[in-house]
Amino acid sequence: MAKQKTFTQQDLEAARQKLADLPDLSKDKMSHVEVLQSLKEQIVELCSAKGYSVSEVKQALADVGLNVSVREITDLTTKRKRAAPRAKPQVA
Repeated sequence: MAKQKTFTQQDLEAARQKLADLPDLSKDKMSHVEVLQSLKEQIVELCSAKGYSVSEVKQALADVGLNVSVREITDLTTKRKRAAPRAKPQVA
């Protein structure tokens, strides 16, 4: 059987210190949805005022590593009206 490696208290303290010194990365990371919401104003302007198609915007975002579907861009650029609630039929 292989000999099990052992560690000293000094090794443990060095590991604790190394982990404590690591920076907080959560401040720099954004979710896919957060990135899209941050870019929404620019995407809407490109599609509505500057004449870009949704496919062209999709390709521009893909060029910088942001893979977005045509549907996601379309959802950002169109305003949807809420459907009116259906009236329940009167039962006599």
